[in-house]
Amino acid sequence: MSGSKPIVATETGYCTLADTASAVSPAIAARYLPRVFLEQFRQGVARTYWYELVDEGAAGCDSNYGLLTATAQPKPAFGALRQLVAALQDAPALPAGTRLGATISSSDPALHSLLLGKHDGSYLLALWLEESGWDVRAGTGRPLAETAADVTVQLTADPASASAGTLTDAGTLQAVATAWSGGATHLRVTGNVTLLSFRP
Repeated sequence: MSGSKPIVATETGYCTLADTASAVSPAIAARYLPRVFLEQFRQGVARTYWYELVDEGAAGCDSNYGLLTATAQPKPAFGALRQLVAALQDAPALPAGTRLGATISSSDPALHSLLLGKHDGSYLLALWLEESGWDVRAGTGRPLAETAADVTVQLTADPASASAGTLTDAGTLQAVATAWSGGATHLRVTGNVTLLSFRP
C-alpha cells in the first residue's frame, strides 16, 4: 500500500472510560500498550504515535484516550510505557554488538516475540500472547479468561547474566525468576509482555 515509503501509525490507543461499550478497562489498556508498540515495530511500522497524552476532561470516549487523567494522574498504561521505554534504552555511541540467534519454542500459535540487540552487547527478548483480554461485544465490556503458554528460550550457552520481568496490568514491571541449563530457560508467558534481558 505504501510502496517503498515507510509506514507510520499516526494515532492509536484505547478509550478507558468506564462502562462504555467501545472502551477497555485501564488495566487492559496497560496490557495492550506494550504489545501495540512491539507488534507494530515487528511488522515494520517505522513509527507509532499513541493517542493521547492527557484525557480531555469531557464525557464520551473521544475525550478519554489519555495516558494521564484530565487531572494529570497516571493511568496504568502510562506506567507500562515508562517501563517499556526504560527497558529499551540503549547507548548508540558504543559499537554495535554481534547478531545472536535464539530459538524460541512453544505449542501456542498466539506466541509473538521480538529479539532486540543493544550496542553494549546485551539483548532484550520480548514475549507475549497476541490474544484478546477484553470482550468488547459484551455491552460495557468484560475481561476474558487469561491463558498462558510454556515457552523455552534456547541460546548456544548459558548467558553471563540475565533477568526477566513481566509488565503487569497495573503498569509495573514484576520480576520473574529464570533458571538456565544448557543455554535454555523456561518461561510462563501470558498476554502481558515478558521482557528477558541477557548478556551472552
